[in-house]
Amino acid sequence: MISKIIRNPEPLETFFIPEKIIHREKQIRDIFTSVILPLKNGIGSSAFVYGQSGTGKTATMKRIMGSENEIHIFYENAISISSFKKVMGDLAYSMGISIEGKFSYESVFRSIERIRNKNVLLIVDESLNLIRKDFEGLYTIMRAGELFGSSIGT
Repeated sequence: MISKIIRNPEPLETFFIPEKIIHREKQIRDIFTSVILPLKNGIGSSAFVYGQSGTGKTATMKRIMGSENEIHIFYENAISISSFKKVMGDLAYSMGISIEGKFSYESVFRSIERIRNKNVLLIVDESLNLIRKDFEGLYTIMRAGELFGSSIGT
């Protein structure tokens, strides 16, 4: 009889989210209090979630994504994305906004503000290299409220 070394391979898949994320209750509460609640009240807020590989950052954010239905949550893994403008174009597309050719941040934020019926949370996973390449784009997204009157959470 051949025994399996791995009894349940599901947790090794990238899409897997555990039912309970242990030792992250405080962080989930903090993100909810500082980002989700303000966003539900129309106030854009941003947070950086950082830490060593394998500590549950992505799983924590995906758990939050799965628990919220009042907010349009857009998740982008930026490991191979070239700019924050591309991320915003993908966000617009996910909301049914057609963006063709060159576009400005302002046009994307204004379009999102016009058509949305829910507040928007943008989650950019694996963003360190993207931040290094396009810090101005990150700055623009984080200041969208002041620059364009947008209340997108990041």
